[in-house]
Amino acid sequence: MFEFVAKDRFGNKLRDWAGIDLFLAVDGRAEALHQVVRGAVEAVFEVHVLFPAEGNYTLTVLDGIRPGCSFTAHVAPPKPHEAVTHGDKPRARFEHSMVEFENDLYVFGGVDDSGAYLSDTWKLHTGYQTFLQGFGYRRKVAIHGNTSPDGSNYHIVEVNFRSQSWMMAGKLQADCDDLLFLEEDGSRMDYWIEPRGAPNGCGSEIAKAWVEVTGTADHFYMYYGSKGFKSYSDPSLFTKRGQGFFEDFEDGGSLFENWELKPTLHDTCTPLEPDKISSSKSFSTTTDISLSGSHSLMVDLGDDRFGGVISRNAGGVSIGSEFVLKGFFFDTMCYGYHYLSPDFDGCDSFCSAKAFLPSTKNALGVYTDSKEDEYCVTYPWIKSGVGRSRRWHSFTFVGSSDRLDMYVDDIWVERTNQTDFHSIMITGGLFVDSRNSSTKAYWDAIFAAPRRSNVSRGRSLCSLTSRRNGQR
Repeated sequence: MFEFVAKDRFGNKLRDWAGIDLFLAVDGRAEALHQVVRGAVEAVFEVHVLFPAEGNYTLTVLDGIRPGCSFTAHVAPPKPHEAVTHGDKPRARFEHSMVEFENDLYVFGGVDDSGAYLSDTWKLHTGYQTFLQGFGYRRKVAIHGNTSPDGSNYHIVEVNFRSQSWMMAGKLQADCDDLLFLEEDGSRMDYWIEPRGAPNGCGSEIAKAWVEVTGTADHFYMYYGSKGFKSYSDPSLFTKRGQGFFEDFEDGGSLFENWELKPTLHDTCTPLEPDKISSSKSFSTTTDISLSGSHSLMVDLGDDRFGGVISRNAGGVSIGSEFVLKGFFFDTMCYGYHYLSPDFDGCDSFCSAKAFLPSTKNALGVYTDSKEDEYCVTYPWIKSGVGRSRRWHSFTFVGSSDRLDMYVDDIWVERTNQTDFHSIMITGGLFVDSRNSSTKAYWDAIFAAPRRSNVSRGRSLCSLTSRRNGQR
């Protein structure tokens, strides 16, 4: 089956089916059965074709005597597909009995390949087709190192897949709605896909989904290619167990109900004047631009909006050193500094007027005093090798028991010592010699989750690029 969208001679989609009488001409080695019907959307037709044999067929859509599009269909010989089942499976047998009752199948007895009679009974629960009906493709995703003493550990793994090429091949909806993740027993797995417009969001060459894994499973399945399937992607998987965080600034309340203004100006740990904190005028939610939902965080600087620091805890339970923190940043190519950090606010007071820099300070973002045309990493601030551009970008921190790796747009840029993740910190401000008096930047879809560093996916659909100081 394929769809035909009726358009005028200027390429504009028509509003309805009025005056259109479509039919299909098929030219091939044998006659093919076909039918043209109106689709669910005005001016869209569904064309169903049943080919009698393998070979090449030329299909031409016509409106009366006016030809429309024409293309060649390459029909391969039919081949059986593996039946998808979950759980234990019965042994191969013959001379058995099978009945259907209330959409389930029951198998009774039979004889196995050794000639022995079998007395067991099996039930095939076909209710799984509620999930799987219509999915054209499945991939097995292997997991290595997924062990825990009691088998109850919860963590989130990333799955990278080629969304752009799958869409071009007609294997995936344009909105990535038709994704489904199942455990071996058929249980549905929660996931969240990075939004369209993100560097690795839906529709990009390599898209990224985050999938919740529990227990000690060594694999799970990814299904895709089901027209009409409704997505269940939900960022609440990052917070469902009280040990994680997701913020897309959509709650509608005051920003400072969840975020705290800090008394430190920026990365030098310079304190503000006594009894003063960061500028609340610099931080606000806006609908000017967004990546997830309709709102984002705007950091607006200039005049009396001198910037500062806001932070919040990363969930109700401490995550520790094994974590992933990721935030999306829309770069307006401004001057000054805008950055994200998991551990930056540990300044130590000294003599009531100065502050010691903490032993560990890690951050990613814009820092034009170090490098104007590249994103920077600290501490100290150095260029990352990833160039700036006016669009959404991602900054990611991946912590383990002995190190912290940092990524810009999922490109590795730096490795430092292990750090304990305790809070999320967003900073914005202008340098004394900044070239413009006003600058804005935006943040959205910031999340954090525990990560078990010994767990990895055995099958990768893409490879990460490593770039450092401009070198690949």
